[in-house]
Amino acid sequence: MPASRFRFEPMLLLPPVGFAGVALFYLHNGHGFNDPSSGQAPALYGQAMLVLSALVLAIALLRSFRGAPAMPGDQVDLKRALAIYAILCGFIALIFALGFYVAVPVFLLLFLLLIARAKPWFCLAGAALGLGLLWGVFGQLLHMRVFAGYLL
Repeated sequence: MPASRFRFEPMLLLPPVGFAGVALFYLHNGHGFNDPSSGQAPALYGQAMLVLSALVLAIALLRSFRGAPAMPGDQVDLKRALAIYAILCGFIALIFALGFYVAVPVFLLLFLLLIARAKPWFCLAGAALGLGLLWGVFGQLLHMRVFAGYLL
């Protein structure tokens, strides 16, 4: 493949490399959660995130080597992509710090408000519904201990 066809875009590599770093951090620090019913969950989440970030990295590298001109629909809104990336990284950080019962409604509220641009009452309802489903399914129906974070 001629060198002139290579189109390196470093911004395409930022999300998968960032998520791989977060996944490695998650795998390293998730071993302290020793609930008999869901003790393997932190390792499973970290492994899945690491595999997905490797897949996204491979796709980004293949696109760089492809060298084909970008289609009009292929253009990425960098500001919006970075906002989504920041919200997801914040979600993972909130899971570690305050647990799932805090992280899920905050993530849903921010995502619906900032990315989906939904009405505030809809965002609050979505966050409350997410918390209700999480608490109802895992806490009440399955009687599983949900990770409460390192600070709680």
